Amino acid sequence: MNELFQPEPIALVQRFFGPGHPEWFWVIAELGTAWGVVLAIGLALALWGRADAYAVAGVVVVNALASLALNQLFDVPRPNHPSIVRYEIIEIGSFPSGHVLLATLLWGVLYIRRRVPLWIPALVVLLVSLSRLYLGVHYLTDVVGAVLIGALLLAAYGPLWRRLEGWLAKRPFRALAAAGLLGVAVVLAGLAAGLLGSGEYEREALGVVLGGVPAFLLERRFIHRAPHPALLAGIVPLALAHRLAGAEGLVMIALAMFWSVFLAPWLTQRHRGTEKLSSGKVG
Repeated sequence: MNELFQPEPIALVQRFFGPGHPEWFWVIAELGTAWGVVLAIGLALALWGRADAYAVAGVVVVNALASLALNQLFDVPRPNHPSIVRYEIIEIGSFPSGHVLLATLLWGVLYIRRRVPLWIPALVVLLVSLSRLYLGVHYLTDVVGAVLIGALLLAAYGPLWRRLEGWLAKRPFRALAAAGLLGVAVVLAGLAAGLLGSGEYEREALGVVLGGVPAFLLERRFIHRAPHPALLAGIVPLALAHRLAGAEGLVMIALAMFWSVFLAPWLTQRHRGTEKLSSGKVG
């Protein structure tokens, strides 16, 4: 097993790009984090409609469940070798790369829904993979394994989501609202009790839930027009405040989700009328 987890590919990537440039790779890696979730859902809602935004949100749930299971199955230590530089210290296991897995699912689902050409998710996944290698936090096996697992999950998710999509379309809004708000209440209770939110990535994931669920409910109830894509730039100040000023990740992600899913569509609708939002099967 050890021969699959070697530092040489990491050292090769670090030598190729040169030492001392982690900032650019941290930015690239965000495409496979909660900030990538905000961007992917916002773009799906703005460019293609509610049904595609829901499909992206669904694959985020798949990623969360898969990550929990994989973390229990594998306990591979993070790279640690004199030949490499570690720009981040992460306590959880190395296999598979969570960033690469999420990037594969987020941007791959837009491909299987025929919204983007294959080269877009392929490029995103390649860049995120290189970023995790350069930062010295993953072996090559970690990123390749994440891509393969992500591809298998996408193959299963496509037909499963088509069935779930039809089922959701028949549920009354009140039932969806009750289920969503119950989930938010559980998360808040877990945070208050100290049972959730122990790590940075976990808190960012909880921010997606706390900001996203109310935003999706409000968007479905009150919005009838897709947001203008330019308004998605509103998440940039939040991301900068988080990364540069050290603002709380959970709060910034929650605000960014609320902006992308509800506030941006609301501003668009307010200034450009109330034309119906194209919503596919769900809506």
